[in-house]
Amino acid sequence: MIGDGTAPAMHVPPLHRRITWQDTDRVLKRAEARGIRFVIPGDDEWPTDQIADLAALSEVQEGTGGVPLGLWIRGRQQLNKIVRRGVTVSGTTVPSAYGSFAASEISFGLASAGCPVWSSGSVGIDEAGHRGVLASDSGVPVAVLPSGLDVRHPHHRDVWLDMIAERGAVVSQFPPTVLVTRARATVSRWLCCALTTAVVVIETGRRGAQHSLARSASALQRPVFAVPGPIGSAPSAGCHQLIMDGTAKLITTATDILDCLDTGSADAGGEDAGPRSV
Repeated sequence: MIGDGTAPAMHVPPLHRRITWQDTDRVLKRAEARGIRFVIPGDDEWPTDQIADLAALSEVQEGTGGVPLGLWIRGRQQLNKIVRRGVTVSGTTVPSAYGSFAASEISFGLASAGCPVWSSGSVGIDEAGHRGVLASDSGVPVAVLPSGLDVRHPHHRDVWLDMIAERGAVVSQFPPTVLVTRARATVSRWLCCALTTAVVVIETGRRGAQHSLARSASALQRPVFAVPGPIGSAPSAGCHQLIMDGTAKLITTATDILDCLDTGSADAGGEDAGPRSV
């Protein structure tokens, strides 16, 4: 078993091999005390179809960590419910006022239309998006973290994560006490991509992390959308690149996204880029 270190290596994703599992019962009790539950295959809220997509992604992109053994969740929403019509909204941690406004407005529109809005929960565009979701009476925000759900990180505000958990859910594939690393942040973006039906990028540099997110979405035949910025805008240079090379479809409102999702006609992320059924 994982708890005593005897699980076969093939069943332990590469990033988990560097985690010391000394006392499974203690970890689970610590999680329960903090309102965190561990969801595994076979549980009612396990998102089987979307996790299968994550397995497909691991076949084309090395280092994804493979299919997680389970997911840690804090919040009132059931995981299998919030993956339906979920949309990832992501961007730079240092946005312009224009980018923050766009993220809030688009996320508000998506949330009002019944789409759970997912992000890393980080400051910047991701936080602005969740601000828009929380402004909607029916909005459901979801944050996917690159660390244990009990770990504090300078790019995550505890007050926002508490509000997200109250209305939606905070998710991680890493157990309590596990610290964030660059590799785990990348894996969390892949997880976010696999569990949602589309990806929206708002302000990112030419080499921003959102490029990896967009490529992953394309590999899963998820539609990718990007919001254009002013001519010569450095924060929007990555969005312009994604639009010009055909990876992303240019959008300016939530309605643009909803129309594509409803018709399956998004010409982004390659051929047959409509979302898979969820």
